[in-house]
Amino acid sequence: MAELEIECLHFTNPSMRSFNLDISAVIGPGVDIGWISCVTVSIFYRRVLIGKKTLRNKYINPDEEGNVEIHLENLKILNMLGFKDFIQRLMPKTGIIPQNKDQTSITATLDSDESGHKLYVAIDLNDTSSISISDVDLQRVDRTVTLRFRASSSNPVDLPFGYCRFSLKKDGAHLVSLEGYFDILPDSSDVTLEGDTETDNLELSGTAILKGVCALDNEHNWLAHAIRLFEMEVKLG
Repeated sequence: MAELEIECLHFTNPSMRSFNLDISAVIGPGVDIGWISCVTVSIFYRRVLIGKKTLRNKYINPDEEGNVEIHLENLKILNMLGFKDFIQRLMPKTGIIPQNKDQTSITATLDSDESGHKLYVAIDLNDTSSISISDVDLQRVDRTVTLRFRASSSNPVDLPFGYCRFSLKKDGAHLVSLEGYFDILPDSSDVTLEGDTETDNLELSGTAILKGVCALDNEHNWLAHAIRLFEMEVKLG
């Protein structure tokens, strides 16, 4: 069975139960998908069908290097529990040893019907890994706290959360709310969060946990839930 190597999965336009997905992929040398005019894309995570979409009257025409683009609009989330597990897999977690930073390979299997009209693409997200956090820097000037870090990903996943709010907590007690832009990108992104403490004498020492609270640009779709899966450890000083 032929395979398609996924270069990027770009999630856009999320709603409560759907999203758009732009798929950038490469067809390997010697793979001939034929003159198909109908494409069905299925997305799985841990053998759970996350979404499925059929594009009728759709040609797949690779360029000279085998690159193809597939746009799925309003892809319904068929299993929200499985989709949540996938998003949770992407997020950093405290107490977890970072995985190696080699690029994760996501492939899709290709199959066509006997008539040569239809192409079936099955994408398995099971090999995705959690993002890793590095270059963490916490600074405080008067009441203003600034937290910077780099979020690196070995997955070909582009998932923009937009402007978000986070809570920095120590031993369960809230220290300060921090806000800024956060995105999961296929390579890495530099994140800067800022916020003001409620008092001048707040002690910032030891180790705290930064947790996602809300996606202010996406309060009425599944990203509002997804950002709460974000969690990382921060050394305060």
